[in-house]
Amino acid sequence: MGTLNKQKVVIVGAGHNGLVAGCYLAKAGWEVLVLESSDKPGGGSRTEEQIPGYFFDMHSVAHNIINMTTIPRELDLAAAGLNYIEMNPFTVAVRGNGEFVRFYRSLEATVRSIAAIDREEADRYGEFIEKAYPIIRTVLTPITEPLKGAGALAYLKRLPDLARILKQGPTGVVRDLASPYQSLLHRQLHSNLTQGPVSAYAAHGGVSPVTPGPGLFGFWQAAFHMFGQWHAEGGSVGLTNALVRRLESYGGQVRCSAPVEK
Repeated sequence: MGTLNKQKVVIVGAGHNGLVAGCYLAKAGWEVLVLESSDKPGGGSRTEEQIPGYFFDMHSVAHNIINMTTIPRELDLAAAGLNYIEMNPFTVAVRGNGEFVRFYRSLEATVRSIAAIDREEADRYGEFIEKAYPIIRTVLTPITEPLKGAGALAYLKRLPDLARILKQGPTGVVRDLASPYQSLLHRQLHSNLTQGPVSAYAAHGGVSPVTPGPGLFGFWQAAFHMFGQWHAEGGSVGLTNALVRRLESYGGQVRCSAPVEK
């Protein structure tokens, strides 16, 4: 096989996952070639001019999970031209009667916004998010805490969160996670003032609100309060362009219009 810095790798697909992998491999000394069947890199992180003068993200819009990781910092994507802008509030829910609620990264500010319309529902929302925090922190450990071969040690930091989860009652937590997120939200929240906006994001998991199992998607609302929601300046392609620049700076290559048969 030779030494590490002489090894070669071909990555099939120049979506953001393939490009991130390519950057890390090239940074470690591998000779990297990324092949993409489309005429442009990016995959789901593409921004196209669909109407003259107007550009639209074709799939990915908010780049939340990558901003929970150390990837942008480790690859110094800012120096490669990537600038993320936080959406705060990250949601504005408007009702038919003209009332509206702003959902901020700050839970306290969000609760105040809900309380202007419904004090009791504001309290329920606050309690729901506080209940979700330890669950989401535990689930996100492999993302927010780079394991690097020490997975068990990373979870030691979550012992306080695990204790809070157990304090809620193991049976109740299992029921919440195993139930459809519609059932979870109806138990925890009593008004469409909050149920609607939370379920709208839960639906991004691609699962019906009545399908048993994805209760976690309802709890995922807490992640937005913890980490915020982010847009790449110039559209989703901003991430793609930065990754391509960084890959090339490490000596890697991207070849488009290059379908792979085997």
